[in-house]
Amino acid sequence: MTRMKKLILLGSTFEKREVNLDLISAGNWNSNGNLLEIQLLFEKEMKNVVDEWEGVTPFPLEDGRFMVKVLFPDTYWLVGFLLSFGTGVEVLNPPSLRDRIAVISREIYEKYS
Repeated sequence: MTRMKKLILLGSTFEKREVNLDLISAGNWNSNGNLLEIQLLFEKEMKNVVDEWEGVTPFPLEDGRFMVKVLFPDTYWLVGFLLSFGTGVEVLNPPSLRDRIAVISREIYEKYS
Protein backbone atom coordinates (compact mmCIF):
# COMPACT_ATOMS: atom_id res chain seq x y z
CA MET A 1 0.00 0.00 0.00
CA THR A 2 2.97 2.31 -0.29
CA ARG A 3 1.58 3.81 -3.51
CA MET A 4 -1.59 5.14 -1.90
CA LYS A 5 -1.43 8.84 -1.10
CA LYS A 6 -4.07 11.23 0.26
CA LEU A 7 -6.73 8.62 1.05
CA ILE A 8 -10.31 9.76 1.52
CA LEU A 9 -12.75 7.71 3.59
CA LEU A 10 -16.06 7.38 1.74
CA GLY A 11 -18.10 5.60 4.39
CA SER A 12 -18.85 2.59 2.16
CA THR A 13 -17.48 -0.82 3.05
CA PHE A 14 -15.96 -3.70 1.14
CA GLU A 15 -17.39 -7.18 1.38
CA LYS A 16 -14.93 -9.91 0.53
CA ARG A 17 -16.18 -12.50 -1.98
CA GLU A 18 -14.92 -15.99 -2.57
CA VAL A 19 -12.90 -16.19 -5.79
CA ASN A 20 -11.69 -19.27 -7.61
CA LEU A 21 -7.94 -18.55 -7.75
CA ASP A 22 -7.47 -21.23 -10.41
CA LEU A 23 -9.31 -18.95 -12.83
CA ILE A 24 -6.85 -16.10 -12.28
CA SER A 25 -3.63 -18.05 -11.80
CA ALA A 26 -0.46 -17.44 -13.78
CA GLY A 27 -1.30 -20.33 -16.07
CA ASN A 28 -4.23 -18.48 -17.59
CA TRP A 29 -2.13 -15.61 -18.94
CA ASN A 30 0.49 -17.95 -20.32
CA SER A 31 -0.25 -18.59 -23.97
CA ASN A 32 2.07 -21.58 -24.39
CA GLY A 33 1.30 -23.43 -21.16
CA ASN A 34 4.93 -23.64 -19.99
CA LEU A 35 5.44 -22.39 -16.47
CA LEU A 36 8.89 -22.02 -14.94
CA GLU A 37 9.59 -22.37 -11.25
CA ILE A 38 11.93 -19.46 -10.62
CA GLN A 39 14.05 -18.72 -7.56
CA LEU A 40 14.82 -15.02 -7.20
CA LEU A 41 17.08 -13.11 -4.82
CA PHE A 42 15.89 -9.54 -4.19
CA GLU A 43 17.77 -6.66 -2.65
CA LYS A 44 16.16 -5.37 0.54
CA GLU A 45 15.09 -2.16 -1.22
CA MET A 46 12.76 -4.21 -3.45
CA LYS A 47 10.66 -5.62 -0.60
CA ASN A 48 7.71 -3.28 -1.17
CA VAL A 49 7.48 -4.40 -4.82
CA VAL A 50 7.30 -8.10 -3.98
CA ASP A 51 4.89 -7.49 -1.10
CA GLU A 52 2.30 -6.59 -3.75
CA TRP A 53 2.58 -10.00 -5.48
CA GLU A 54 -0.42 -12.11 -4.54
CA GLY A 55 0.42 -15.49 -3.02
CA VAL A 56 4.19 -14.91 -2.75
CA THR A 57 5.93 -15.25 0.61
CA PRO A 58 9.39 -13.65 0.72
CA PHE A 59 12.01 -15.61 2.68
CA PRO A 60 14.19 -13.08 4.56
CA LEU A 61 17.96 -13.53 4.75
CA GLU A 62 20.23 -12.24 7.53
CA ASP A 63 21.70 -9.50 5.32
CA GLY A 64 18.27 -7.96 4.61
CA ARG A 65 17.85 -9.46 1.15
CA PHE A 66 15.13 -12.01 0.55
CA MET A 67 14.39 -14.95 -1.70
CA VAL A 68 11.16 -15.93 -3.38
CA LYS A 69 10.03 -18.88 -5.46
CA VAL A 70 7.41 -18.17 -8.10
CA LEU A 71 5.81 -19.76 -11.13
CA PHE A 72 5.81 -17.53 -14.21
CA PRO A 73 5.11 -18.21 -17.86
CA ASP A 74 8.21 -18.99 -19.88
CA THR A 75 7.77 -16.23 -22.46
CA TYR A 76 9.74 -13.23 -23.67
CA TRP A 77 7.60 -11.15 -21.29
CA LEU A 78 9.31 -12.85 -18.35
CA VAL A 79 12.78 -11.63 -19.31
CA GLY A 80 11.54 -8.05 -19.73
CA PHE A 81 9.66 -8.24 -16.43
CA LEU A 82 12.76 -9.39 -14.55
CA LEU A 83 14.98 -6.83 -16.29
CA SER A 84 12.57 -4.12 -15.13
CA PHE A 85 13.94 -4.64 -11.61
CA GLY A 86 17.43 -3.72 -12.78
CA THR A 87 20.09 -4.75 -10.28
CA GLY A 88 17.45 -5.19 -7.57
CA VAL A 89 16.97 -8.86 -8.42
CA GLU A 90 19.12 -11.85 -9.31
CA VAL A 91 17.76 -15.02 -10.89
CA LEU A 92 19.18 -17.95 -8.94
CA ASN A 93 17.34 -20.71 -10.79
CA PRO A 94 16.82 -22.04 -13.37
CA PRO A 95 20.24 -21.62 -15.02
CA SER A 96 18.64 -21.39 -18.47
CA LEU A 97 16.79 -18.22 -17.44
CA ARG A 98 19.97 -16.75 -15.93
CA ASP A 99 21.69 -17.36 -19.26
CA ARG A 100 18.89 -15.70 -21.25
CA ILE A 101 19.02 -12.63 -19.01
CA ALA A 102 22.82 -12.46 -19.34
CA VAL A 103 22.66 -12.60 -23.14
CA ILE A 104 19.99 -9.91 -23.39
CA SER A 105 21.81 -7.74 -20.83
CA ARG A 106 24.99 -7.93 -22.91
CA GLU A 107 23.04 -7.01 -26.04
CA ILE A 108 21.51 -4.01 -24.26
CA TYR A 109 24.93 -2.92 -23.03
CA GLU A 110 26.42 -3.19 -26.52
CA LYS A 111 23.55 -1.22 -28.03
CA TYR A 112 23.86 1.66 -25.58
CA SER A 113 27.62 1.87 -25.09
